[in-house]
Amino acid sequence: AAASGRITDFSLLDEIHQRDEEPSVREAASLRIMALLAGTAEGAPNSETRLRLIRLTGNRDALAYIARNSPDEMCQQAAIERLDD
Repeated sequence: AAASGRITDFSLLDEIHQRDEEPSVREAASLRIMALLAGTAEGAPNSETRLRLIRLTGNRDALAYIARNSPDEMCQQAAIERLDD
């Protein structure tokens, strides 16, 4: 779980989130993905990349997190537009 908090590779984090047997490791990977997309974690991609990824994701938890926590207004707005509730 601690190692997941340092990974910046979205593909690897997604694989960990979906396949790890330990719930705490899956949760840590999920939180790391959300923080990277929101731009609140060290090593987060640039704003343009985050916007592209936000527009592609269907993960409602991640979108809600980004809408509430991203310091980047454009990322917040992109996440809000993808939410339907």
